[in-house]
Amino acid sequence: MMVINQKNTTIELFREDMKFSAAHFTIFSEKKREKLHGHNFHVRVAITSSVDENGLAFDYTQCRKEILVLCKSLNEHFLVPSFSKYLILKKYQSVYHLMFNDERFVFPKNDVLLMPLENITTETLSYWFADEIWNKKLLYGIENAQKLSVKISTAPGQYASSIRRIEAQL
Repeated sequence: MMVINQKNTTIELFREDMKFSAAHFTIFSEKKREKLHGHNFHVRVAITSSVDENGLAFDYTQCRKEILVLCKSLNEHFLVPSFSKYLILKKYQSVYHLMFNDERFVFPKNDVLLMPLENITTETLSYWFADEIWNKKLLYGIENAQKLSVKISTAPGQYASSIRRIEAQL
């Protein structure tokens, strides 16, 4: 058996500024949903990467700055799942009409952020963040990352996680 002598580390990024405030409602079925409400979502990211000859895995300051860009893009918006099979969305000049079951909502376009998700939950937001980061590893300075874990929380001790990793090559 061959042993590879490669140093790996996991860097966890979780700071007070890695958060966003947003409104949403979770859809449970064709006729059942939560009331419209908001959360202060916190983002925690863990990245496993090899360590180079200088003892560095990656510039986590750069990575954190890019995560903050994602957080800012969601901040103070009403998040709408554009892939939901239970919502009908109509765009007018300055507003969105959103229909769920027999209810109709009207929101100013500037307050709405359409998300390419089937629902707005901590689960779907965690995999959205993970996909955004993983698919742009070069931008985040983590091109050597082997594993990425993103946790989204709405309260201490209550997280949803998504993981991306390089599959082993045989």
